[in-house]
Amino acid sequence: MNKVLIIDDEPSMRFSLQRALSSSQTTTLTADTAKIGIQRVKSDIPDLVLLDVRLPDMSGLDALQAIRDIDQRLPIIVITAHGTPDTAIEATKRGAFDYLLKPFELPRLREAIQRGLEAGRLARRPAVLDTDPSTHSAEDRIVGRKRRDARGVQSNRKSGRL
Repeated sequence: MNKVLIIDDEPSMRFSLQRALSSSQTTTLTADTAKIGIQRVKSDIPDLVLLDVRLPDMSGLDALQAIRDIDQRLPIIVITAHGTPDTAIEATKRGAFDYLLKPFELPRLREAIQRGLEAGRLARRPAVLDTDPSTHSAEDRIVGRKRRDARGVQSNRKSGRL
């Protein structure tokens, strides 16, 4: 079950997003201020955040940074009705996964959310290394040489060089 946190001060937007996104696979949580949203990130651990830029208690961009400080891997989609290229650039610099202008089309939003959820899932999955050499193609192999001493014997001593 995916958890999507919606941080927006407009009750109609929160209601519409909650209604459009809630399903058997997705639970939606809401917050009407940045402060409450940041608390919900800490307590409810969502899988994705939809974050409005204009909030009553703090800039959405500042809230984005605060959420990033809590969890670097959490995908955050910034949404706004008052977008400018500068805002989009700043949101991206601060780590926004995507940036959407209101009003947005529901299929576009759902696609961004699905991509964000998948990116978050991959970021949280531990990397697994396959140590069986027979499963690797020739392109996957790294070839190197061990250092040999003057007698031609392999040395285990580290040289400090790469």
